[in-house]
Amino acid sequence: MIGLALLLAVQDPPVGVPEPTAPAPEPATAAAAAEPVAAPPGSVTAAPVAEGPVAEPVASQAAPAVPDVAPATSEDRRGFIFAWMPSLVFGISDVPSFAPPTIFLGGRLPRSWALGYQLTVSFGLADRYLSGVLTHRHYLVGLHGFGATRRGLAGVGGGVAFTLPLKPIAEVEARIGVRFGDTRSWAVGALVRLGWDIGHEERAPMPQFGAFFGYVPL
Repeated sequence: MIGLALLLAVQDPPVGVPEPTAPAPEPATAAAAAEPVAAPPGSVTAAPVAEGPVAEPVASQAAPAVPDVAPATSEDRRGFIFAWMPSLVFGISDVPSFAPPTIFLGGRLPRSWALGYQLTVSFGLADRYLSGVLTHRHYLVGLHGFGATRRGLAGVGGGVAFTLPLKPIAEVEARIGVRFGDTRSWAVGALVRLGWDIGHEERAPMPQFGAFFGYVPL
């Protein structure tokens, strides 16, 4: 009887004593709920949608078009040019030659350059021989205004001169001067000329030196 009572006492709890229960799981904290859950590899996640009103796109104002070519300035103008450059020239003779009709006809090029034909008719004895008392020259000449304000003047050219009766002289000529006036159209300067009188069978070229004054609207 004692053994049966002990067996029953072990299997059945005493009357009035509640059975023990398992502890309830603790509720998840707010931090754990807010923590993002990592997506499994290979899955596609959608971008979060921003809350609030959607801003309207603002149309950007188009920038004004810039011309491809800058407008031409007074230094880059083109067109016909007429220049008049009378000169007084000295050679190996005691009597100089005066050349009032020294005319340049040509065209303007960019950056104060001009290229054209120059006709010179001189009277005197700077061309060494009596046949040179009347000499006419025909040159291809380039003129250029240089310097910060384009007031410098340079010219270089060459061609042929003819004395009476049409004996040829091969010549080159250079001018250097300064332009003045409000429009820089007037010039004064010096010139040097080197000529080889083929018609008189000279053995070497002979120089000439002089000064000029005139109208050169580059």
